[in-house]
Amino acid sequence: MSNAVSTVVSDVRSFNESIRTKSMQAQIQSSLPANVSIDRFTACTQTAINHSPDLLKADRQSLYNAIVKCAAEGLMPDGNDAVLNTYNFNFGTKDKPQWGKKVQYQRMVGGLLKQFTAAGINAFAASVYANELLVDETGEPRFKFWNDGDGQHIIHRPIVFGSRGELVGVYALAKLPNGFTLAEPLNLEDIDKVRESSPSKDNEKGPWKVWYDRMGQKSALHRLRKRVAIIDEAAGAKLGAIDNEFEDLDKETGEIVPRDPPQAPTPTDQKRPKALQNVVDADAQGGQGGDGNAPGPNDVV
Repeated sequence: MSNAVSTVVSDVRSFNESIRTKSMQAQIQSSLPANVSIDRFTACTQTAINHSPDLLKADRQSLYNAIVKCAAEGLMPDGNDAVLNTYNFNFGTKDKPQWGKKVQYQRMVGGLLKQFTAAGINAFAASVYANELLVDETGEPRFKFWNDGDGQHIIHRPIVFGSRGELVGVYALAKLPNGFTLAEPLNLEDIDKVRESSPSKDNEKGPWKVWYDRMGQKSALHRLRKRVAIIDEAAGAKLGAIDNEFEDLDKETGEIVPRDPPQAPTPTDQKRPKALQNVVDADAQGGQGGDGNAPGPNDVV
């Protein structure tokens, strides 16, 4: 086994041990809704790290924060509810940049749909393909979109078996508690505009490369959520603030930068929640390959 592979295996093993410590389990348990199993959440998190060990090269504090935030919303980091993703972050200032990696928790389609359901809204999202824009053997269109006094409506009869053709767009549809319906269709140009604003757009293992159509559906659901909040304030309040997932993008570099005013690197003696601090301290003392010299939770990697 090469040194690089051995280090990755050691890092993953160390993380799997740290997330099951009493202090970290207590932190997760206190964040999870009562109906979500901590054993299942922990197992999903470990699987996510096993599949994407590069997450361990990022700022460890941000990784733990993302995990706790995911737990607080009762979603699993399984690729369906949510994903843990890395992005470039300036730990310094604009004048003296100090680039490293942070971990960001991102809701996916499954997670957003759970939040719509919790708000009393029936919603779903789907992809549309070129051959589904044609009429069927009866002369009826497979896809139709229209507006009337009851809202916006979509008929979509997808091709389950046979050639669907190329992806042409996505849509999200929601039925409010009062029966009014809203639809948010996005064509490929719309989706690509959203993708271009994402700091993870070029990450070969990132969601935009792996789940392009699902990310498009997620974008449609996000836009739909904004419209729901305008039309039905009560339902919008239950959905919560789910739109701004990332911090500010620097228009010149396209990278994530600290919000104004720029923030310097996090001091190692900064106060953290005791349970989380215990895990981070233990991890920094030997959990990054066992040599004590690997990046700590506040190092730029």
